[in-house]
Amino acid sequence: MIAYRKDWLRNLAVNLEAKSALEKQLITEQERVAIGQQYPVGFYMPHYFIRLGLFFLTLLVICFLVALLGFFVFDLNESSLKTLAFVTALAAYISLEWVVKTKLHYASGIDDGLMWAAIFAFVIGGWAVFDLTDYNIALLAFFVCGFFALRFVDILVSLMAWAALASFFYFTLIKMGMADLIPFILMGYAAVSYFLLRKFNIDRLSNYYYIPGKLLEYFSLFLFYASGNYFVVRELQQLISTDKTPIFLYGNIFWALTFIVPLFYIFFGIRRRNRLFIHCGVLLIAAIVFTWRQYHYLMPLEICLTISGAILIAACWSLFHYLKLPKHGFSSRSAAGLPATDNDALIVSETFQPQEEITPRFGGGSFGGGGTTGSY
Repeated sequence: MIAYRKDWLRNLAVNLEAKSALEKQLITEQERVAIGQQYPVGFYMPHYFIRLGLFFLTLLVICFLVALLGFFVFDLNESSLKTLAFVTALAAYISLEWVVKTKLHYASGIDDGLMWAAIFAFVIGGWAVFDLTDYNIALLAFFVCGFFALRFVDILVSLMAWAALASFFYFTLIKMGMADLIPFILMGYAAVSYFLLRKFNIDRLSNYYYIPGKLLEYFSLFLFYASGNYFVVRELQQLISTDKTPIFLYGNIFWALTFIVPLFYIFFGIRRRNRLFIHCGVLLIAAIVFTWRQYHYLMPLEICLTISGAILIAACWSLFHYLKLPKHGFSSRSAAGLPATDNDALIVSETFQPQEEITPRFGGGSFGGGGTTGSY
C-alpha cells in the first residue's frame, strides 16, 4: 500500500532515533555517522526551505498548466470544467507516483505539491459532477485523503482525513435534526480514535505511521475537550439553531466538563507519566479561564489572562527547581543523560558489534621457590 520503499522508511526512523540518542549524549557523533552508513536512506529529502520553495513552485506550474488547458483545449463551460478537474487530478496523481517511484522523492516539496493538487482536484471534481451536499463532500474528502495518507504517509493529509470524518458526523447529525447530540457524538469519536491510535501506534521503528498517529492523538484529546467545552457548545448551538432564543440543553454538564477534563488530563498524565496528557491539560487551563471570563465578569480579559499566565510561570519555575533532583519518577533535567530507550539500545547493539575481548598473555617464565612446580 505504501508507495515508498519500506526499508528506507525504517532506516529513516532508525536515523531519527540515532539523532535523538546523540542529543541525549548516549552515543557520539562518530557512532551516529556509523549508524547512518549501516542504515542508508536513498530518498531525495531537501532542506525545509528548499522543500517549501519546491512546493510553491510545483503548485505554480500546475496552475499554469491547468490555465493553458482551460483556454486552449477545453471550452470554458460547466461540463468542460468538470472534465478539467478530473484530468488535473489524474495527471497529478500519475506524476506523483512517477516522482516517488522513479525519482525517489520523499517530502521533497514536489511530491507534496502534486499530492495536494490531486486531492483538491478529486474533491472539487466529485463535488461538481455529483452535486454533493456538505456531508457527502466530507465523506468524499475522508476517502480521498485517507487513501493518500495511507499511500504516501503524510502528516497533514492524515489530519485532513481525520477532520473530514469528524465533519461528516457533524453535518449528518444536522441533516437528521439531531444537533443536540453533536457534542456527545464528537466526544465519542475523539475517544475512540485516541484509543485506536494508542493501541496500534506503539513502536516508531515498526510502524510507518507513527508520527501521523502521534499528531492525531493530540488532536483527539483536544477535540474531546472542545466538544464538551461550554463556550464552544453554546456558540455552536446558537450558530446552527433557527430559533432566535434557542434552549441550551445540558448546560451544567458542559460547565462540569469544561473544568474537569483539563484537570483529569493533568492528573492522569502525572499518574501514568504520560507527557501527551500533561501537555494538553496545561494548555487547556487557558481555555478554562477564557470560558469562565466570557460569562462571568471578574476583571478585563487581558488582566485575567496576564494573572493566569503569571501563576503558570510561577508554578513552572517552582516545579523546575523542585525537580532538579528526580522525585517520583519526574525530573526537570533535559533529555541528556537520561536512560536509553529500547530503540536506542537496539540501534547501538545492531550497529556496533562487540569487539573480541583481549586478555593479557604473558610469556611463560619460571620463578624458583614460588610454587610447587616453579612455573607461573
